[in-house]
Amino acid sequence: MKRGRILDVLLMVCFIATLGLAFTMGISPDNGLELGGKPLGNVCIFRQCFGISCPFCGVSRSMVALAHGRFIASLSFHPMGPLISVAFCFFVVTAGRSLWRRDSPVIESPVFARIAIGFAIASLASWPLRAVIGALPATTYMVLK
Repeated sequence: MKRGRILDVLLMVCFIATLGLAFTMGISPDNGLELGGKPLGNVCIFRQCFGISCPFCGVSRSMVALAHGRFIASLSFHPMGPLISVAFCFFVVTAGRSLWRRDSPVIESPVFARIAIGFAIASLASWPLRAVIGALPATTYMVLK
């Protein structure tokens, strides 16, 4: 199996698992993630190491909120969360189609690289703006009941 094909399958599995977990997880009243009603605590390694929110802090909660139909809450946790969720779904469908038709791997496509870089730049660009206006997840307290 080609390296690109292996990476396509690996990313598909990761994205499907992430999207599946978003439906099974919840958000506690203090805006932390919970699984089976039990809080997970701080899951951001960057924040644990440096004490500040990373550019992607809030994406997990955003995806969970979106999976439970709370679009506005999803945007409040991270403005890129809904777009990242859509991109994950699009990648899974496109890579699955590519595998089925035995086309070239999606990960080797220049379009994939541009989209991935675009999401990274948008998240990095929103980071200082979110910090200045106080919208980083550490300061966003919106109970989702």
